[in-house]
Amino acid sequence: MSLDITSENNVGKGKRIYYSFGATGLTTLEHSVFFEQERMVQDVCDNLGITLFNPLKFTIPHDEPSPTPEIIYEISKKQIKESDVVILNCSYPSYWVGQTLEIASIFNIPAVLIAPNYIAIPRTIRGSQTLKYEIQFNSLEELKADLTGVLRLAFKTSEFQNETQDANPDGLVNVVSTINIELINYLKRNPEILYSIDPRQFEELIAELLAGFGWKVELTPKIKDGGYDIFAISKNVAPGINSAWIIECKRYSPENKVGVEIVRALYGV
Repeated sequence: MSLDITSENNVGKGKRIYYSFGATGLTTLEHSVFFEQERMVQDVCDNLGITLFNPLKFTIPHDEPSPTPEIIYEISKKQIKESDVVILNCSYPSYWVGQTLEIASIFNIPAVLIAPNYIAIPRTIRGSQTLKYEIQFNSLEELKADLTGVLRLAFKTSEFQNETQDANPDGLVNVVSTINIELINYLKRNPEILYSIDPRQFEELIAELLAGFGWKVELTPKIKDGGYDIFAISKNVAPGINSAWIIECKRYSPENKVGVEIVRALYGV
């Protein structure tokens, strides 16, 4: 199999995202931080080929010198309705971010929340069934990496989703997107379910998550060979450097911890 694991352009081609945020009444310093976040979100969307709708740039018609609040609201609601995903920036307080979530809920548009780690997210926001992902970051680079992975998963843009499961000459099978976004979100909210899913499904879940975050991932055939479950190559470990990983998936019961013998066995392999 020959794939360019560094290429991400156009994996979200044809997709639209509405970006909601609070920018009213910010201090000069807060404005500077906000625009850095905005540029990073825009860069992620550009890299994935996604059209980003920023209300500051798209809401007000150029031929309307002084649009009324009603006109702005209706245009914004229409943009949300026509989007595939909404991104909610909760870095600063905003009535419109909450309103965006409600409008997205009406039209069943999935939402992604982003905010720095020091921001406390209200439980009323987290309780919305429309909110599918939550990203809290320590740096802009962390935001870029996490948002890229989340959007790839949301749009099922793993490089491997169109591959078949035919074994290749190395005895590996390519990852197929059998784990859907609803299951990942459900498991996030109900982690105890991980103990009841099929072991192979657990392996596929781990592989799909890694692939969604830009890893080149391959599952081993479904046999008890005493070897590893996943072979993965990560991206951007350092400039110009990739690292190869072999991964053994173990998910015992809470009372039955994974012991050091598993590590020793994997090291032997």
